[in-house]
Amino acid sequence: MSNPTRANEAASRRSGWVIWVAIAIWFAAFAGGTAAFLRFEFTPGDEARAPLVWPKDSALALHPDGMTLVLFAHPHCACTRASLDELQVVLSHHSRPLRAQVVFVQLPAFTDREMSDESWEKAGRIPGLERRIDKGGVEARRFGALVSGYTVLYDASGKLLFEGGVTGSRGQVGANAGRNSVIGFLRDGEVDTSRTPVFGCYLFDRAEHVLSHDSHGA
Repeated sequence: MSNPTRANEAASRRSGWVIWVAIAIWFAAFAGGTAAFLRFEFTPGDEARAPLVWPKDSALALHPDGMTLVLFAHPHCACTRASLDELQVVLSHHSRPLRAQVVFVQLPAFTDREMSDESWEKAGRIPGLERRIDKGGVEARRFGALVSGYTVLYDASGKLLFEGGVTGSRGQVGANAGRNSVIGFLRDGEVDTSRTPVFGCYLFDRAEHVLSHDSHGA
């Protein structure tokens, strides 16, 4: 006959190993998921280049006596809300004449009603910010915008001063190089960084053709 005590001890050891294996698997899955999330959060969108000179065929208005800032946005991107938060901080610091516009890209899949979402309403509550709808993404393509949150800043002569994002990662708010750069231009007229990565949803299919910096020309 088998010893009941030994059988219980063996069963207890097996149960312990099962628990430890389960814990190890859970930690591995958690670590893998966290790493994947962080890679996504801190991976910028594909790079693009804005035209060095304000496009003459653009329907957006250039400030004749000051700077012009344009932020291109995806209407249903959670990252857009963070970009708008940072843009509000930027606009609260400027001391020079400025025209600020947020351009929401409307692709064929979005109805007019779908464009009036939370981000559209949020943008309307920011003092000094104009809202625009870009049907078909014509202006976004014209300025080389690929990712929601892509921001460009031009001077009164139409010269490009800054291009990039104003958040430090996807959907996160707080001091970052892009926000600080734009504030520096608007407040002091100069800054060290004139280009930063953009964190946000893609405005178009990534496979879609985007004009290169050279094709924009000066």
